[in-house]
Amino acid sequence: MPKELQLNNRYLDIAYRLPDAARLMLIITDITEQRRLEARVAEEQTRLRFIVAAATESADLFEVLDDYQNFSENTLPRLLAAPDEQLAAGLAEIYRQVHTFKGLFGQLEFIHLPRRLHQYESALNRLRRDLARQQPDRALLEKEQELADQALQQELAVLRETLGESFFARRGHLSLTAEQTEMLEHLADRLLQSKGPALDSEETMEMLRRIKRLRYVAFGELLSGHAKTAVRLAERLEKELAPVEVEDDGVRVAPEIYSPFTKSLIHLFRNAVDHGIEGPEERLEQDKEEEGHLRCRIFLEDGRIIVEINDDGRGLDIEAIRRKAIDARLFTPEQAAGLDEAALRLLIFVDEFSTKEEVSELSGRGVGLAAVRMETERLGGKIEVDSTLGQGTSFRFILPYLESLPQQQQHATMEKKQ
Repeated sequence: MPKELQLNNRYLDIAYRLPDAARLMLIITDITEQRRLEARVAEEQTRLRFIVAAATESADLFEVLDDYQNFSENTLPRLLAAPDEQLAAGLAEIYRQVHTFKGLFGQLEFIHLPRRLHQYESALNRLRRDLARQQPDRALLEKEQELADQALQQELAVLRETLGESFFARRGHLSLTAEQTEMLEHLADRLLQSKGPALDSEETMEMLRRIKRLRYVAFGELLSGHAKTAVRLAERLEKELAPVEVEDDGVRVAPEIYSPFTKSLIHLFRNAVDHGIEGPEERLEQDKEEEGHLRCRIFLEDGRIIVEINDDGRGLDIEAIRRKAIDARLFTPEQAAGLDEAALRLLIFVDEFSTKEEVSELSGRGVGLAAVRMETERLGGKIEVDSTLGQGTSFRFILPYLESLPQQQQHATMEKKQ
């Protein structure tokens, strides 16, 4: 029998008593004001988390806002203006970017925008399914983008009201502006490429090399927000997760080169908590600690950047992946039977491949890890996956150590911004 009932906008608490064997007593208490107060407190807590995240992670906030503005004003109109024969690829790119923005804004504790972007994804999904039968309604996507933009402005109004306009006006103000840093880099480049007695000193050469790396950041810093998100997500899912360890062996990189890759890893961290780490009761049944563990290590090996992300959760079910690959018609049963485990594990990075039966705001679309694979390949890197069912999964990303993007990637990046 119910212990609580909602009736005509009132919340009623119901207690049951047995005065004797023949009678049942119901004690009904109106708890409407208590529930409304609890709702207001929860709303204020959510609002406070959002404001604190914006204030303490302002660099990440403004970077994501810039990327989102570029997507809304440049990338989306360009992709929607593409010829009909290129529309399928354009919709896939929009889908990936919207999915990534949903994760990044969720990481920054935005209140309504992630849910709005989830609905945006659903509309995109319907259009992509209908593409083979009919021409999709491009105006529908423009409307979805407009609704997302409105949700964003509502969120930013909360920050303006609380933190003031000066919070937005101060953005990007550093000891050296980006332009000044770039100017110094160009100067260092020219000097390093020239010859003469003034550059004979190793101390001078080292100074010039450091100038070139003024804008470099520790690789681990680019992942620190994901670590916090994983812990918050575990709390939301009522799972126990130890503080996420990010071990950085001093690897410093140009953020504009590696940020797209590190941003995409939000999907892997979220999946590790949602799919991988078990609830405390399930972990105890398997003789594990109640707390799950998620670790990340970045180091250099043979001149390459290695990013290792490990969890001690459920691990990958190889046979479930094999069945899903057959159901998705990626392989025939005979072909799937011939795949080794290493090849099967990598299938989780295939676009729209997911072993999860239901789609939620967190996962199930099958596009998150595909975005990780795309950014890894963009850098010329590769992915290795090791997993043991019931014990956990290890991801290893092997990336070249780049000081600039390959020429063709620079052109693609410039076109994307135009």
